Amino acid sequence: MVSWDHDPAGPPYLSIHKATIEQFRLEEMNFVVLSYDAENSVLSIKPSGEEESALPVIKPVSGPPVIESEDLLDELGIEHYKKSKSYSAEWDEASKAIVVELA
Repeated sequence: MVSWDHDPAGPPYLSIHKATIEQFRLEEMNFVVLSYDAENSVLSIKPSGEEESALPVIKPVSGPPVIESEDLLDELGIEHYKKSKSYSAEWDEASKAIVVELA
C-alpha cells in the first residue's frame, strides 16, 4: 500500500506502508525518482541513488517512510487530497519500480 497523506500542519506527503517496503525488500531505500503517467493515471516510485532528480526518503522514528510531495503533486497535476487516500502497490520488474494506479 502507498498513501497520499495530508497533515493539516504541513504539506501533503507520500507514505509507503511497512508491508510494502518489506514485500519488495526496499528497507535500504534512501532516495526515489517519482514519475507519473497521466494518460494511464499511474505513479512510479523507483528506488534510486542520490541523483539530482531523486527525492529523499524521510524515515521517521515511528511510522512509515515518507516522501514530501507537494511540489510533485503540483508539477504532475495530481489533485491534492485533504485526507489520506491509500492505493494498492505492485512491483514492476521491468522498470524496477513500485507502480500505483491512481484511477
